[in-house]
Order: sequence, then structure tokens, then C-alpha cells
Amino acid sequence: MQNSNRKLGVALGAGLLLSAMSGFSPAQAAPEFSPRNFPLSGCAVTLTPDVTHPDTSVCLKRAEGRAAERRSPEDTFVQLAQNGPWPPSGGWLISYTQGGQFTLPSQYNDAASSWYAAGVCGNFYLNAAGTTPWMPYPKNASGNFPYGPVGNDQLSGVSVIKSCA
Repeated sequence: MQNSNRKLGVALGAGLLLSAMSGFSPAQAAPEFSPRNFPLSGCAVTLTPDVTHPDTSVCLKRAEGRAAERRSPEDTFVQLAQNGPWPPSGGWLISYTQGGQFTLPSQYNDAASSWYAAGVCGNFYLNAAGTTPWMPYPKNASGNFPYGPVGNDQLSGVSVIKSCA
């Protein structure tokens, strides 16, 4: 027993010495990506400039009517991410929580690479929302672009339908 404790101590000491000499520090687990961390309460459209920092989220468009009430974990949304595959590990993220048609903000137009829909369905548009060509997306699904006629970095509009079958 004493000999095995000594071996363990030597191994630990060597590991610490090697870490100190190489400048290596043990990796810490990254927080698990959760899409529910991003939409802000009372916002129809939320922009998160960096998905690794949900606290940087800003409201681009206030929600209206009942949608303006505080969100609960059961709320529904569609999210578009700059990077893929889903879930994104970096880049921006835009969350849409209210039904309707939305054209992406100009600086994010033609730049989305992946998507996630929670409890909503709708359409992705190659051009402005409500125009052709378009491709429907199902609820409770995620994916990457290209998606149908909407290529990678070509998305310009999205519709959100709250009452999907």
C-alpha cells in the first residue's frame, strides 16, 4: 500500500511539473450549448453576437400582444446561426420567437449556415420573406444550409408559424 501511494505521488508530482514547464493547464468543460439560453423575454427577434456569450444578447424587435409576456421554458422559437453544423460553436445567433415573416438584418443577410426550430415551423427564403424560392422547415428539427433551394450563406428571410400540425 505504501509503495503504491509513493508511485501515485511521484506520478502526480511529475504531471504537475510537466504542466508547469509546458504552460499547459487542464481543459475545462465548455458549458453545454442550450438554445433556450438565447431568446430574451419580450423580444420577437434576439441577436446574440457571439454564441459563446449568451449574456451579449440584444433585442432587435420587441414582441407584441401576448408574445410580449414573459417567456417560459416551453416557449417556441426558430434560430439561425452563422456557423454550422448545429449546434454552433461560435459566431452569431438570431432567435425568432413571434409568429410572422422576417427579413434578416442586412449585416446578417446571406450569412446563415445552420438552424434550429423548437415547436414552430415555417419557411426559409432565398430572398426577402414571403418571396420565392422558399423551403419549408419542420417543427422540432435542426439542420444546415444548403436546405432545399436556400444555399449556405444565402438565407435572406424566415417565416415563423406557431400553429404547426
